[in-house]
Amino acid sequence: MKGCAELQIDSVAKLKALIPSLDLGFLDETAFLGFYEFAFQFSREGTHRTLDKGLVIELMKLVLVNRIDQVRIDSVVGFLENQNDVNRITLDQWKQVFSFLNEVQDVETDYDEDGAWPVLIDEYVEYLKTKK
Repeated sequence: MKGCAELQIDSVAKLKALIPSLDLGFLDETAFLGFYEFAFQFSREGTHRTLDKGLVIELMKLVLVNRIDQVRIDSVVGFLENQNDVNRITLDQWKQVFSFLNEVQDVETDYDEDGAWPVLIDEYVEYLKTKK
């Protein structure tokens, strides 16, 4: 939060305007994961522990660019946009989407159906399989 104060970032709109100017490419995986989690936490409203799906989609577009292949980002965004029964995203789901995008390059060979992925990821995998 100290960095945000120094940069006079006190709203999601200001953070959104700042992110494209940041070069996050130098961050190793652990440091980027910290930033990724911060983006979620900073965007929370009051005591809410979840974020609106629309906000999550916009955050993903901002923070994952140049870190995850754009085609994969667009795929996750398309999936979320089509999920009428999903309105809010938890921090765990937010982090698991990032982990999934890093660990699973090909759902046919890299995805373990018996793994400990949240239901949202399982549904995303099914979505991907129907798109083939």
